[in-house]
Amino acid sequence: MKSWKKYAALTLVFTLLAYPLFYYVLKYGTPEFGGKDVFSYVKLYDNWDYKNVDSPFNQRIVSSYAIFLIHKTGIHYTTEMAVTKSGIDPHVYFSAVLFNFLCVVATCLVLYRMVEKYLRAGPLFAFLAGLVFLFGFGTQAFLISALSDSLSVLLIAAILYSYLARSWWLLLFLLISVFQREYIFFVFGLIALIDWFANRKQIDANRAYFLKVLAANVFCFLIYYICRKTIFFTPRFEHQIDISRFISNIPESIQDIGAYIRQTFLTQNLVFLYLFVYAYKRMSGREVNNQFLLTVFLLLAQIVVLSLLVRLGNNTGRYFYMAIPVVIYYLMAEALPLVRELESKHAQKNQG
Repeated sequence: MKSWKKYAALTLVFTLLAYPLFYYVLKYGTPEFGGKDVFSYVKLYDNWDYKNVDSPFNQRIVSSYAIFLIHKTGIHYTTEMAVTKSGIDPHVYFSAVLFNFLCVVATCLVLYRMVEKYLRAGPLFAFLAGLVFLFGFGTQAFLISALSDSLSVLLIAAILYSYLARSWWLLLFLLISVFQREYIFFVFGLIALIDWFANRKQIDANRAYFLKVLAANVFCFLIYYICRKTIFFTPRFEHQIDISRFISNIPESIQDIGAYIRQTFLTQNLVFLYLFVYAYKRMSGREVNNQFLLTVFLLLAQIVVLSLLVRLGNNTGRYFYMAIPVVIYYLMAEALPLVRELESKHAQKNQG
């Protein structure tokens, strides 16, 4: 099948698979429980009123402006919506959910291509990567919504794709991330650091690339930080960027440690699936990638520490889910040898 026909067909299939989530969120979704950030974003979505939006919401302007443009086209779907009771214009809400829905479909396509190209997997297995993403807790709870997370996840998928190719297109996506989501710099700064350290006995182009990617993430975060402290500054969430308050933030972050743990870890069904596959292979004596496992654990530790220092609260699990393309790629990398082993046994059985 020609490439454009294949991806057109994949786009249609992923769209149809994700559509029920889109319609459910559109009709029954409400930001009042677990999505109150939406009330800040709608000022941007509706009339680009960035002067009356607190930081950091006013700095996440890429997805917000795209939604604003969709809203200005007048495209909408008229039906009774639960969100109307929240005081949000249903036309604005439709534009936001539509944009995020499209980002989810695009992320499915990037995951498909990533697994197909870098793991050299067949089309059915690569398709499974997108399907797994659609079944992720965060995809259903956080991404197809009126929040700003979906584009952040798509950017992480695109950056990972570029990173695996050792491509400098990565820089463009990092620069876009300055005005979308600062967490991206922590994710890829850590991944690049781990890869650089793991290859410390080698002096080659790959190791130099890892170091440059690390530097690029630090540089982009500094741009973000300076912009937030100046152009986009508002005092409401100043505790998130005031280093002198980090330690004092910790007691407030752990007031209800039980709820914090539940909300952080019980939303990570795909992480548990990855750990299950890893443990199965390890216990059965099969080869595993320990560096991937270390990276997942360090990413988890990183977001936990960050959340305690800047008081992310029950958003910790939601933030970590933005790194889910990384987890899915690692999951598929561990699962592929098992699938090929089963295919080989099946072929031998048929020959016998």
